[in-house]
Amino acid sequence: MVAALLVPTAAEAHPHVWIETHAVFEMDQGKLTAVDLDWLFDDIFSAQLIEDFDHGRQGRFDAKDTAEMNQQVLPGYADFAYFTHVRIDGKEVKIAHVGNFQPTLEKGQVRFRFTAFLPEAVDPRKHKVEAGFYDETFFCDLGFSAHDPMTVKGDAACSTQIAEDPAHNIYFGQVTPEKVLLTCR
Repeated sequence: MVAALLVPTAAEAHPHVWIETHAVFEMDQGKLTAVDLDWLFDDIFSAQLIEDFDHGRQGRFDAKDTAEMNQQVLPGYADFAYFTHVRIDGKEVKIAHVGNFQPTLEKGQVRFRFTAFLPEAVDPRKHKVEAGFYDETFFCDLGFSAHDPMTVKGDAACSTQIAEDPAHNIYFGQVTPEKVLLTCR
């Protein structure tokens, strides 16, 4: 079953799954409340997900398929913070929960869209906010979407900047992930 493939292990630390990532910082009343995630899986992993979960072979995930994936696949990412490392003033905050899960099929590739909620709202005008989107085990290699990597949605005047994050190197210090800095005024 594909759910077992989603659990990274240190013994297999090089990438086996590639995920193109787009993320949206969700702002409400000037505070960061959540991060909307959009993951597009590589062809090979997508084929496995399709084989395991498109039960009707309809070329789409129906409500039953989606519910099954929500129960069997998405929880496998919880121990890995959904590959979403939000830091407030340098300290990582744990994702409180996820919701709004929607898997789709697009030209033979699987896309997951879901929301990762922070435990409490954070004012980026008063705190340094940054986020990294990576798998510390490097079983999955997440890279930003080239056309639209990171945006901000909501009522605050904010911008993002992507930079390397050498303070959080992964894979025995050999891989430097990227981080997103959120700046609001």
